[in-house]
Amino acid sequence: MKKRIWEYFLKVIWPLIWPHVQNLIIRVASDVCEWTYSSLAKLFSNLWRRNESFAKKKQSQAETKGKRATSNVEKARAEGEAAAWKEMRQKLQEENALLREQLAKLRSSFSERIAERTDEIAKLENIEMKILSLPPPSTMTIKDGS
Repeated sequence: MKKRIWEYFLKVIWPLIWPHVQNLIIRVASDVCEWTYSSLAKLFSNLWRRNESFAKKKQSQAETKGKRATSNVEKARAEGEAAAWKEMRQKLQEENALLREQLAKLRSSFSERIAERTDEIAKLENIEMKILSLPPPSTMTIKDGS
C-alpha cells in the first residue's frame, strides 16, 4: 500500500508541486539577494556620504584658512589645499555615482540569474529523476481500511 501511495505521489502529485517548489526556491533566494543588496547599499551609502562630507569639510576649512591668511604664501597654500579637497570631493561623487549604477545593475540581474541557475541545477543534478526514484518513506504508516 505504501508503495502504491508513493508511486501515486511521484507520478501525479510531484509533477504538480515541483514548479511551486522551484518557485519557492527562487523566491527565497531572491529575498536573500534583496536583503544582501539592501544591506550593502546602506553600508556603501553611509560610507560614500561620510567620505564626501569629510572632503567637503576639509575644503571648507582650507578655504577659511585661506581667507584668514596673513601672507600671500599662506593664502596660496590654503587655496591649493582647498582646490585639492574640492577635486577629491568631485572625484568621490563621480566614482560613487558609477558605483551606484553598478550596484543597481547587479540588483537587476539577481532575479534573472537565480531563476537561470535554479533551472540549470535542477537539470544538471537531475533532481526530478532522483526524487522520482526515491523509495517510499520508511516512517510512513498507513492503516488499511480493512
